[in-house]
Amino acid sequence: MERLSRGASLFIIAVLVALVGIIGYSFGSAQTIFSTESTTTTTTTTVESYSQIVSLLFASHLQKMELRNASELFEDYAPNAVLVWEGNAQGLQGTYSGSNISIFWCSFLCHTQNLLISNSSYSETVYSSVSGSSISIVNSTLLLSGRGTIMGNFSGTISVRIVYNTDNGNKWMITDESWNFIQLTETGQGYA
Repeated sequence: MERLSRGASLFIIAVLVALVGIIGYSFGSAQTIFSTESTTTTTTTTVESYSQIVSLLFASHLQKMELRNASELFEDYAPNAVLVWEGNAQGLQGTYSGSNISIFWCSFLCHTQNLLISNSSYSETVYSSVSGSSISIVNSTLLLSGRGTIMGNFSGTISVRIVYNTDNGNKWMITDESWNFIQLTETGQGYA
C-alpha cells in the first residue's frame, strides 16, 4: 500500500474534522429542536370576575347620568341597543334604539339639574356560553331626584333592568335597558 503524502493526509483529516463538526452541530440542533418546550398560557375568567366587572360598569353608567354626560353615557350601548322608558314616566315613555338613545339622553339630561340617583337594590345574573359569549342581567331599584327645566323638582322610584353582553370577555356593552317608573312625582314648576 502506498502512503499518502503529508499534504493529502492533512486534507483528509481536515475533511473528517469538518464532517464530525457538521454532524455534531446537526445532532445538537436537532436535539435542541426536539427538546424545545412550548408554554401555553390560558386565561380563565370566572363568573365572579364578570359579575365584578358588570357591577362596576353599572355604577359608572349611573354616575355618567348624574354627571349629565350624555356622550359618554351613549358609549355604554351596543350599536343595536334598545332603551325603554315605561310606566309613570310623565310623558317620557318610549322605545329608543340606535342613535335615538343618544338623542333621548341628551334631551333628558340637558333639561335636568342636580340629578341624584341612588341604588336601593341590586341583583345580577351572569350567563356564559361555551362559545365565549356572555350575558349579564342587572335588576335594580333606583331612587331618582333632581330638578328640571320642564318638570321642576322631581323624585321617583324606578325598576331598572339592563342586559350587558360581551363576546369572549371583550368590552361589555348594553344591549337592552328598561326603566319602569313605579312612581314619579313632580313637586314644582320648571325653571327657565
